[in-house]
Amino acid sequence: MFARSAIIALAGLATLSGCLEPNTGLSGVQVWGLPESTTIFPDALPEPENEVFSEAAKTVRLEAAIHETVSFQLALRGGTTGGAVLDVSLSDLRQGGAVIPADRVRVFREECIAVSDYPAWFLRLTPDLRTAREYPDVLVPIGSARGGRPLPIPPGRTVAFWVDVHVPPGTAPGPYLGTLRIAGPRGPAREFQVLLSVWPFALPQTRHLSVVAGLSSTELLRQHIDVGGQPYAPPRLSFDDPAYERAVGVLDAAVRLLHEHRCTPVLTDVFPLARMSAQVRPELEWADYDRLVSGLLDGTLFEDRAPVTAWPIPVNDRHPPPDAYGGWGTAAHKQAIAEYLAQSVAHFKEKGWFDRHYVWMPPPEGEPAKRYDAFDALGRLLLSVEPRLNVVCALPPQPMRPYGVLKDGHRDVSTLVGTWCPPAEVADPAELQRRQAAGQRVWFTPNRPPFAGSLNVLAPPLHARSLPWTAYRMGCESIFLPEANRWSGPAATADRSEAALIWPGKPYGLQQPLPSIRLKRLRRGLQDYEYLWLLEQNRRPGIARLIAGDLVAFSGAQAYGEHCL
Repeated sequence: MFARSAIIALAGLATLSGCLEPNTGLSGVQVWGLPESTTIFPDALPEPENEVFSEAAKTVRLEAAIHETVSFQLALRGGTTGGAVLDVSLSDLRQGGAVIPADRVRVFREECIAVSDYPAWFLRLTPDLRTAREYPDVLVPIGSARGGRPLPIPPGRTVAFWVDVHVPPGTAPGPYLGTLRIAGPRGPAREFQVLLSVWPFALPQTRHLSVVAGLSSTELLRQHIDVGGQPYAPPRLSFDDPAYERAVGVLDAAVRLLHEHRCTPVLTDVFPLARMSAQVRPELEWADYDRLVSGLLDGTLFEDRAPVTAWPIPVNDRHPPPDAYGGWGTAAHKQAIAEYLAQSVAHFKEKGWFDRHYVWMPPPEGEPAKRYDAFDALGRLLLSVEPRLNVVCALPPQPMRPYGVLKDGHRDVSTLVGTWCPPAEVADPAELQRRQAAGQRVWFTPNRPPFAGSLNVLAPPLHARSLPWTAYRMGCESIFLPEANRWSGPAATADRSEAALIWPGKPYGLQQPLPSIRLKRLRRGLQDYEYLWLLEQNRRPGIARLIAGDLVAFSGAQAYGEHCL
């Protein structure tokens, strides 16, 4: 019975669409509902009634487990005269005396990104032509100072809203009914019912798949705070800085946003202050660093009090700065790395953080053989400081010659690796499982189709959702995203958007970043992963594997057998 419920719930979340009859409150504007898995382009046309939405009954039906967030979209198309929306709101959802309060609902306006250039993989994945088009992705809270409401609806154009509903822990199972209200500039509001069926089980509080998402604090501050009329870009963030409280507010909002979407946010460019001792040795001061990151590592920064499950040692390919020690790979630079690392390890052990640390120092780009050599030298240096370091390796754990790579340069560096984290195109599931059986951790980094789903704005809607399924198929513990806010400026663009899961909020009057539609769909996949975990815990592992195999036929390097080349 449980397995059947889980399968029905998964299927039901992917099939919401329909159409609402216009009335005098929004005269000439057509309104209809769509699932979260649909991309609503500006030229989208109304869709007919189906099994989960009734135009005649004006009812949307959703299904969710306890402690799950479900989403749907509203599309509004202007007629010959256009129109405007003043507000979209969802009331409390009630079942007798039980209530899912309205404060568990979030409504966003979908902002589009203009696209005129397309990657090579685009034609292989979609039937769409490579023409200039607008893709919805930026989600602007409806109450934003700019760009939220009122929302004009141009004639013959479709605009859309995204609605999240979170079922909080402790909610009683059963059907809940609420009213979605769409207010226009005049006349009565358009209203219809939302029926949410809450399943008699909960998604676990513990997250069994993490998405380690790197955040650049420098970019967050530069795009959200001005000091003296200039973007705020301090060399390091100090408690004595007059802008400290504002800066911390921006950083806290960013990490909370990712945490709420079941990701593990990590600040990749926050380091302790280094001073030179009388012996010309770096001495690290941790007060400012600890004040900034402790809330993430002990969970007090988050509503659910769940701490992050991974955190980088503050030593990487940029810190200590190579130029200050004669360049990368010099004896002085290696000595500085060892000094920084030894003090960082001691501090992490003292704070109780060492059990979830990792070291991310990818070797420079270049020929594969040289990259293996560089990792070998670096790994030996790191482990000479602390043999228990969790060193993350982004190189293939297996030779790539069987896949047609004639100069793969592979060498065995497994004794130096704590976590294997190859890009999806060189991630062999069977090899990763062998490494895991040997006691090593396994992650993967999505890069491009067909080896895994893409997080690019242009990718089909199910790509972001498919990544946790891919991790399940490959047996990976985490999905690793080195960058989650690589921005070229305050305006969102499709270029390199796979490294931008969140967007600057300053253009909309907010001193905090905004979610993307892709982040919402990634969360949907992470919740799906918990359904698979629940099936396994309830003695249905075969069903879990069958579902995952049907949805993701092959993963990582397995795609070479299906690749058009």
